[in-house]
Amino acid sequence: MKSLPEARKHADDLLVYDNTPNGKGHRLVARFIAGELVKKTHTPPNWLNDVFGRELRNAGKPEEKSRRGR
Repeated sequence: MKSLPEARKHADDLLVYDNTPNGKGHRLVARFIAGELVKKTHTPPNWLNDVFGRELRNAGKPEEKSRRGR
């Protein structure tokens, strides 16, 4: 987990998953594109706050799914 902040700086698209909640599989908890947070979960796990706390606090509300114009 210590390498996640550095990976964020170098990855074009970084998807961060959490697999800790009671064996329910994995869930997407954050997405960074070109180092910028573009999506986060409503309920981030504690470890995500420890690693990306500042970025998560500055992001405001979780991003909603975009609607396609029809």
